[in-house]
Amino acid sequence: MYKQVTRLKKRFTTRIGEVSVEQLWDLDINVLDELAVSLKMQYNESGKKTSFLVAKSEKDKEIKLMFDVALDVLTTRVEEMEKENKKAEIKEHNQKILKLIKEKQDVDLGNQTVEELEKLLKKE
Repeated sequence: MYKQVTRLKKRFTTRIGEVSVEQLWDLDINVLDELAVSLKMQYNESGKKTSFLVAKSEKDKEIKLMFDVALDVLTTRVEEMEKENKKAEIKEHNQKILKLIKEKQDVDLGNQTVEELEKLLKKE
């Protein structure tokens, strides 16, 4: 699908101008979403047939191809964002747990007798 779009040298029209397939990856996620919705609407409009005897036009196929590429990029970016958010949540959770462990260790250490603490001193 990507090969076909790049071979056709297709450009995607967005509210910020025309972009290539490669530039789709750098678009703001909301602009990319608008593009996918717009292409889907164009494809749906082009599909309104007055006769089933007429095959889909080349333009219909190109719009569908462009929609598929835009949707694939959007889906991939959303999945990547979700993975990053999950990793950030796990990291934050683990930091809280490590902080609590450290606090408990300090409390446990503070509850020891002077003799026990002296034994824990490290000698050079």
